[in-house]
Amino acid sequence: MDRLIYGHAFDGKLRFSAASMKNTVEQARLRHTLSPIATAALGRALIGAALAIPWLAETEVLTIDIEAKGPIKRIVAQSRGNFTVRGYVSNPLVEDRVKDGKFDVAAIVGGGVLRVVRDLGLKTPHTSQVPIRSGEIAQDLAYYYTVSEQLPTAMALGVLVGRSGVISAGGYALQVIDRSLSEDVLNELERRVTETGAVTKHLSEGETIVDVLYELLGNELGHYEENEVSYECQCTREKAKESLMVLNIQDLQEMIKEGEAEVTCKWCGKRYYFGEDEIREVLMGKMG
Repeated sequence: MDRLIYGHAFDGKLRFSAASMKNTVEQARLRHTLSPIATAALGRALIGAALAIPWLAETEVLTIDIEAKGPIKRIVAQSRGNFTVRGYVSNPLVEDRVKDGKFDVAAIVGGGVLRVVRDLGLKTPHTSQVPIRSGEIAQDLAYYYTVSEQLPTAMALGVLVGRSGVISAGGYALQVIDRSLSEDVLNELERRVTETGAVTKHLSEGETIVDVLYELLGNELGHYEENEVSYECQCTREKAKESLMVLNIQDLQEMIKEGEAEVTCKWCGKRYYFGEDEIREVLMGKMG
């Protein structure tokens, strides 16, 4: 079971969120047939989106959209208040790049823009963006929160991928929500973040995400809440059929000649097939 742990510390002046998400990231890898480094990149974004779930309104949908200049081109991760995530990349088979024995996610991102879209179901979703500063995703999301939402943030995201799939995946976010938190506490937190190191190392060695939080917060880690987090898509056959409406009349007529249409959900990779009669229904609806 993938876990999301969240709560407050230091008399409510700091909030934290942490997740272990091996199964969720493995689901993404399988659904999209991702290369190892694409798995690491999308996995980090999915974990980052999941960490924000406790801070969302009940019906809010949060989307992290990374428009990259590098070969992965685009990374999109989305989370909902029901503790589910989904996502995709534009180039799922991007070639692996390694630096210092680790996947070089920054190299396949290569700069660009990070957008965060918060959709409360109103007429217009709220969108903010920041330039990509590192390409490592965690640092860029922390920068977004610090600059756009005025919440000083420390964040770590990690995915360890082996030959047969995801070995470990997880991350955490610490956010200062009351600026009266003392400088001594902030310095101590910074020291602990540095000493704790990679989350994946702890998880792959058998520690839990709660163990990681304890290393970060010590005795300040008191009461916390916990939920299961999973990969879930909202696509349906009906939505897939509706998507055929964006095609022009000539394309639909060509599909009718071929006798079949295929629609693949970009979020989960599921394929929907439609026969000649169903395509004719779409065509008639388009023609009015």
